[in-house]
Amino acid sequence: MSKTKNGRSPNGVLATVLLAVAVVTACCLSSLGMDIAHGALVHSQLQTAVDSGALAGAYELEDAMPTADALKTAGNSASVMTAANLADGQAVSNSTPGTIVKVDVVSNAFTRTVTVTATRTVAPVFARLFGGFSAPVSARAVASVSKGLSVVNSNQVYNLAVSLDCIPSSGAQAGVPLDSYTGDCAPNKPFTIVLNPQKSKNSGWVTDWSDSSSPALTIGSTQVNISNGVIASKVAAMSVGQSIVVPIIQGDPPYNKTNTVVGIVGLKITNIDFPNTITGYLTTPICNGKPNMPFLATTSSADNLFLNQWSPATVRLSQ
Repeated sequence: MSKTKNGRSPNGVLATVLLAVAVVTACCLSSLGMDIAHGALVHSQLQTAVDSGALAGAYELEDAMPTADALKTAGNSASVMTAANLADGQAVSNSTPGTIVKVDVVSNAFTRTVTVTATRTVAPVFARLFGGFSAPVSARAVASVSKGLSVVNSNQVYNLAVSLDCIPSSGAQAGVPLDSYTGDCAPNKPFTIVLNPQKSKNSGWVTDWSDSSSPALTIGSTQVNISNGVIASKVAAMSVGQSIVVPIIQGDPPYNKTNTVVGIVGLKITNIDFPNTITGYLTTPICNGKPNMPFLATTSSADNLFLNQWSPATVRLSQ
């Protein structure tokens, strides 16, 4: 066996070198694994922070007509809630060194949004072994709030359904269907709910609930059973000056069948011709038989008041 001048075997020297390389490699891989895990943890913590911040901001935009103060509050709420969370043991805030938080509020679109982006500069352990450098870790969340006529809260509507597109051939509403009054044209327009006779009829009684004790209604899918007769006791219980909100269905009489609720409309009663007709003027915009209508991007002030009163807002994380 050959030996070096100092008596060491070349194989022994090679083994020592390989062992040293293996140790360094193991340390590097271990450090790299720690860095990956650390970065993933920081990202997860940042994501939680921006998610909660975006949602907090979006909740301030639930009103169909958010004021300038509400828009400012939305941005502030998003920042405060984001900062209430920790990432890598420090607040997710612009006041924390190495952290950048951006909040963007968009209120002039159909779906209002609050976007929160947070970036934290992290110094990896693996990088320090080679002179050190830092790497940014970012997270982004978008919370949206939409408000259209998709769901009507429970106990809001009266159990008298009016057809949207029925065109009576005679009587008070002869030739004039409900859907001829849309948007700003609806409020303050005179309208007659005709219960009898059949050829003039444009409405029917909902038999699934009594008076205003109605469940939550999902526009475009809730099914109701309609009675084709006149319920005199219910007409007698109404009074001039009373305001009612009624579900809207579609089609012509007879109405003694299952119908889909396609909207709602309000009526303030001005006259009752017992038991055949109920006359008044419309007090709300009309849904034209489509879910999620009217759209925020095209709503008038009357539409917005209507939505605030009758339709809940939907707030959710969209990205």
